[in-house]
Amino acid sequence: MVIVKNDKNYVVSELQNKWKVSTIINGMPVDYEVSKNDCATFDDLKAYVLSCDIF
Repeated sequence: MVIVKNDKNYVVSELQNKWKVSTIINGMPVDYEVSKNDCATFDDLKAYVLSCDIF
């Protein structure tokens, strides 16, 4: 699954209790973890990524 925001691709992996959101920033791989308590579905996670300034 991929989320596109501001010309960046965020690759999403679903784990048991969290989402792993990965991207490349300045040539370095960066991973974020988002709890499923905060974003239960992929649609919830996508809305969060698109609205949050850290992404």
